[in-house]
Amino acid sequence: MALRQPTAIYTASKNFEAHLVCGLLNDAGIPAMVVEDSAMLPYGWLGPVENFIKPKVWIEKTDVARAVPILEEYEKRDSERRAIENGKLISEGEPIDVVCEDCGKTSRWPAVQKGSVQNCPNCRAYIDIGDDLDFDDWKTTAEDDE
Repeated sequence: MALRQPTAIYTASKNFEAHLVCGLLNDAGIPAMVVEDSAMLPYGWLGPVENFIKPKVWIEKTDVARAVPILEEYEKRDSERRAIENGKLISEGEPIDVVCEDCGKTSRWPAVQKGSVQNCPNCRAYIDIGDDLDFDDWKTTAEDDE
């Protein structure tokens, strides 16, 4: 794919991130490509070459306005993920307590993970975060019991 007026829209920290962002843009109908991908470069005497050459995602200059909201959403979700990984709860509601169906132990999850499937921190089984909270008022009918 040849870009007529290429513009670097995103500088990634790692190759996989550049390809992820490129995929998001392509899925949104914005032709994108990764340049300076150091996947095949060897180790240098100071470490992996990717520590010095950062992969960039390039798009047409005319597509920048359409790409910005996609990149902002990616950055927001990436920031939330990193905060959760670092143990910082993002306050978008009260934390959710979930009882694991396999081991019976309770674990606490940030509200931003409501509706997701995670691994129990105790036994590693899959658990649904907060899904049952939406069904508290669910009423069954006679047809459901049959």
